[in-house]
Amino acid sequence: MIKVNYGDKLSEETCARILNLMKGKAIAFDGSVSEDILFNIMKQSGDKVLEIVSGNSIAEATAHLQDNMDEVISDAAVLIKATPDYQFLPIELTGLLRYFDSYPMDPKITWGYCLHSNQENPITIIILKNTLSNK
Repeated sequence: MIKVNYGDKLSEETCARILNLMKGKAIAFDGSVSEDILFNIMKQSGDKVLEIVSGNSIAEATAHLQDNMDEVISDAAVLIKATPDYQFLPIELTGLLRYFDSYPMDPKITWGYCLHSNQENPITIIILKNTLSNK
């Protein structure tokens, strides 16, 4: 798992890197999160956190996400990148949905799913979220 906390302000260069990471250009279809939504998350006040997990399945990758009980989020963008031969089953999203259900309030989550052949594991999940400490 990779977790990067960028703080409240993002430079133009950092915004561009995050956009490139989350573009989700695909082989069969482009199910990426729109740039407008990503820019909105990056420009809001609050700490920007990028999390990247991977695994052989969505469930396995989700299991690598860190505990989020000390965070409050307003918005998040989730991009699930899968290799073309991965067989996606909607039931696999249960763990990822529970991850976001543990947040207080009702955060706005934008989802994307795309096929991506240039990755080591069958699944990579990238989450960009805007957080406030709940401590």
